[in-house]
Amino acid sequence: MSLIDVLLIFVYMCLFIACGVLYMSLRPQYGVYRKYFYLGLMLKLIGGIGFALIYTFYYTYGGDTVTYFKDAANLNRLMVADFGDYISYVVGDLGEQDLRYEQGLHTFFHHKGTSEFFVTRFTSIFSFLGLGNFYTTTLFFAFLSFTGVWHMFLVFVRRYPEVKFKMGFAVLFIPSVFFWGSGLMKDSVTIGFLGVLLYYLDKMKRNEGYKVMNVLAILVSCYVIFNVKAYVLMSFLPAAIIWFMMEYLERIKNPVVKSLALPFFLVMSAVGVYSSIVALGAYNDDYAIESFFKKAKGMQTWHYQEGNNTSEQFGRGSSYTIGDYEESYAGLASVFPAAVNVTLFRPYITEVGNPMMLFSALESLAILLATIYIFLGLGFFKVLKYLYNDSFLLMCFVFAIFFAFAVGFTSYNFGALVRYKIPCIPFFVATLFILERRAKDGRKIKTNRNRPMMSGSVEK
Repeated sequence: MSLIDVLLIFVYMCLFIACGVLYMSLRPQYGVYRKYFYLGLMLKLIGGIGFALIYTFYYTYGGDTVTYFKDAANLNRLMVADFGDYISYVVGDLGEQDLRYEQGLHTFFHHKGTSEFFVTRFTSIFSFLGLGNFYTTTLFFAFLSFTGVWHMFLVFVRRYPEVKFKMGFAVLFIPSVFFWGSGLMKDSVTIGFLGVLLYYLDKMKRNEGYKVMNVLAILVSCYVIFNVKAYVLMSFLPAAIIWFMMEYLERIKNPVVKSLALPFFLVMSAVGVYSSIVALGAYNDDYAIESFFKKAKGMQTWHYQEGNNTSEQFGRGSSYTIGDYEESYAGLASVFPAAVNVTLFRPYITEVGNPMMLFSALESLAILLATIYIFLGLGFFKVLKYLYNDSFLLMCFVFAIFFAFAVGFTSYNFGALVRYKIPCIPFFVATLFILERRAKDGRKIKTNRNRPMMSGSVEK
């Protein structure tokens, strides 16, 4: 890192903070959340720089963050040479002209038609705006990620204003989320647009209806997430369908009618979930269930190998396994608990093999203890009751669990998992906090009802 790098980091951090100040001045209705906004923004920017430094001085093999940046440098050379050709190459379909570009622009690590190249497009724009500097480019990704998680935070505090501090912690302040979700990687893009998607879905469900801006933001967010990490969208859409269907059920006030309508809504939710998965598989064979096993096996083979290439030099020094399984629905069900457990609660302290794993292990331990406290304290059936009576909370829980399974089943490496699991952690931790509040409210109501009335008092 040179003195120029330090100066550019300082200048761009000041620029992003100034953008934040301008945004808050134009949104006076968010004044009550001002401290959450500025602290969250600073943590994201610091997390982005920390991420870049880790991949500069600790993970010396570089990883995808370096290859994205190098490919963006190739694209930017084309941008300077001929902007029209740059647009043609980035936006158009792969053809003979594109192949000539690649031959003339040195070797590309990621080629057109891949999810990695989709991220390279973002990197190219941010690299140009960041004067071709790796650290300032990373700050743009951190700012993009913060834009999404801030909108995610707004959704949670609108629904649960009584626990706004805990919602701020769950969404903005969890270390792994603001650190690993702020770098020049796919994860920053996906969690950013996932937050935007959640915000505009929630906005559309309120009294604003199907405005053009809402629909456009939802479509763009789905498009970006699908092209960067399709499994994030595949995990979220079923949960969103359940959210929508169960919210209609909540509007039924008559308990008899509600009980009679419940099986219908459950069937409709199941049909919607199944149809969305089938539609994604029909759109692209890569997202069919058969391909899921193939991709999982490939990731498991790459990340979990015995031998000399499991060292940190190759980024595979923290491998894990969830046991053997058959490539069938029954096989998936057999490892479902283990996959969810590894995502949410591992690595255990006893599995720590390097300094970076220690931080992840401490966070996982905290989440495990909080989960035990909530679920044992409330009881399994009371948890189900609270989830059943709150469609948004049910959506958060369903998304967190199924996403945790997807990444736990495919990652097989704690170093990769700590990044892959980022989208589900805010939803799961927020669910725990909300369940805790529901339990306190229930105990308070029960205590008040059982308290003997004082002489001359009037029950309210």
